[in-house]
Amino acid sequence: MYIQSVTLDPTLGVPFYRQVERQFAEQIRRGELAAGAALPSVRALAQELLVSVITVKQAYEALEAAGLVYSQQGRGTFVAPGGRAAAGEQVRAAFTTSVREALAEGRAAGLSLTELRILVHDCLEEP
Repeated sequence: MYIQSVTLDPTLGVPFYRQVERQFAEQIRRGELAAGAALPSVRALAQELLVSVITVKQAYEALEAAGLVYSQQGRGTFVAPGGRAAAGEQVRAAFTTSVREALAEGRAAGLSLTELRILVHDCLEEP
């Protein structure tokens, strides 16, 4: 089935389907779920997590749209052959977006490119 369990935290302020999506994406990225590995059925996972089938279906649809998994009618949902690479690219894209937003905020606050470079360098050097 799947290696690590999926847990939901209602205090995060993140929709449950996103939590499921992120946890499976992370398991795929780390190689804990290899290409061809079966994810739990939508109904089984919904029952385990005590959420609606729609919640799990939304998570699986998002994973499929990102190229991490694929579905076969009547058989289930499986990690895509390129799922690990797609999960890594998803992380890089999200990180790039965050960095661009932070740099734009710094520029809007009046920091020069030199100051931004120094700040980024300092952050990279932190333990």
